[in-house]
Amino acid sequence: MGMSACSTGSGNSDSDIVGDDWRVTGVVRDSGTITRNGGDTNVLVCVLTEGAAFYYDTKDQLMFDTVFYPTELAQKVALSGDVWGMYKSIDFADLNGDGNSDVTMKFDDSGSELVIVWFWDAENIRFEYQPNESTLPGAEESAQTDILYAVFGADNVKEYPIEYTGAQKTAEELAQELSKLTGLDFNITASKTDDGWVVDWAADSSLIAGLDNREQKEEFFFFDCDSLNWFMMDSLWRTLTENLNAENIYYTMDGGKELTFEELYPVNEFPSDIPYMGSEFYFAHSDVRGDDENYYACTKGLWRLDGAADAASIEMDGLGGFTMYYADGAVESVGYLECGDELNNGCLRYDMYTAEGELIVGFYFDSDTQFHLVNEAGSVYMLDA
Repeated sequence: MGMSACSTGSGNSDSDIVGDDWRVTGVVRDSGTITRNGGDTNVLVCVLTEGAAFYYDTKDQLMFDTVFYPTELAQKVALSGDVWGMYKSIDFADLNGDGNSDVTMKFDDSGSELVIVWFWDAENIRFEYQPNESTLPGAEESAQTDILYAVFGADNVKEYPIEYTGAQKTAEELAQELSKLTGLDFNITASKTDDGWVVDWAADSSLIAGLDNREQKEEFFFFDCDSLNWFMMDSLWRTLTENLNAENIYYTMDGGKELTFEELYPVNEFPSDIPYMGSEFYFAHSDVRGDDENYYACTKGLWRLDGAADAASIEMDGLGGFTMYYADGAVESVGYLECGDELNNGCLRYDMYTAEGELIVGFYFDSDTQFHLVNEAGSVYMLDA
């Protein structure tokens, strides 16, 4: 596909060059600098009906590169007949982090802003149109569906579909959808890399700043920082990888610093050059059961009264949180554990408290797969296989 050369148009050049020079004929609409392979090239921009042409800023009219409009924009330009009037701006910022300039052009369509984006494709040596990065009101009205993932654990993932029209939501927009869903602050900035996204958690995000005194949503209630942090990192990671087809997600914090926590079991540091792998991976690669650093690791799992499938049960997350169920599956109570060695004999007692801090009952482990409650009946719970 070819593109016609710049011809004299209705615009005026701001150049002070005089004489036999194509740059003063009124065809130049804008200018900028394109970075490619480590070098910078000053270019003059001609805005045409089928695309934009970038010329070297020299007396001889030599083309550097071009972009072609998507069909939707080409149709709007044809209907308008005034591409110069529709044109607003051009920017050559690197949008995907590959070190080369990309192209962002903005047009006015009867009061609506059209944003068209092309990424530099080094393999094919051309600018490639990016529909998911572009905004063409009225052109992309087909409904889209994304899935928000709330990851409470490897076997406890809830999905929340969201429908909308227009361009694919960005990483930041998906994070804000998670904020609306959970009541937590998924405040991030994201930049695309060759193999995924770098996600920087803001200092005022709930992951970094904590929960403060806010009222938590019942469905997304957390009793400890570990559960909250793993939930936020896992949920955003899963949501971005699934909806943006991202191979890798790299986490940083507060403007590019390494993501670290004072305390987080089983790992509290996430190097910025290693992709986030999800809590299941980190726990699987740690000797969690019986680890002195996490007294609650041994509680993880579904525990059934007398081991019966149709009896009451208690599900514990291995981080100090639990949910008690009646035999019919209805929730009896949600709360947290406290662990202590009250007899100083190395035999740990676990006390179960409601969310309001009221003691329910305590228990002791008899083995890795069984514990008994400290009550008159001495009720026994067994780990569900």
